[in-house]
Amino acid sequence: MSEKAKIYYYDIGDYLNREEKLGIIKKFSSISSINWQELHPNEHGDWLNQRNDVFGSFIAIGDKDDKNNKNTFLSRC
Repeated sequence: MSEKAKIYYYDIGDYLNREEKLGIIKKFSSISSINWQELHPNEHGDWLNQRNDVFGSFIAIGDKDDKNNKNTFLSRC
């Protein structure tokens, strides 16, 4: 029986340019010194930026597939 693969992640930060990212990586000097986070997908298969289920309870603004849908915000205006 084979073991399932594991996925590890390190958040290097947002809004960094290439040189800044490479500088951070260089400081580690070895992948063994990185504080990795093991990722686990949620029930939707999301790994990063996992969705929030409350989104499904929001009122739809419009329905491009059904322009006559009366259960949208724009049809109430």
